[in-house]
Amino acid sequence: MRQQQLQWEIEKLQETQQKRQEDLTALQNQLRDLGAELPSPLPEAPNKVNLEELQKELRSLGKRAATFRQKLMLMLFISQLQLFTEWIIC
Repeated sequence: MRQQQLQWEIEKLQETQQKRQEDLTALQNQLRDLGAELPSPLPEAPNKVNLEELQKELRSLGKRAATFRQKLMLMLFISQLQLFTEWIIC
């Protein structure tokens, strides 16, 4: 009985090892595929990042996005108004 239990545990360990090897192979393939998508040469990151400059640029981008959003909403409103006017005229 004990021998049978040990044999069963060995089989389970072998199955687990095989599954992990398959998972490792899949992850290695995924890593290779992701690596192929990276730009060549890799962009260089600055050694020192100026947090204040980044925050300033983010604020500027936020303002531009807000302005763009306002213009887009105005254009949408105008186009809806034109469609409504055409509908009323017809």
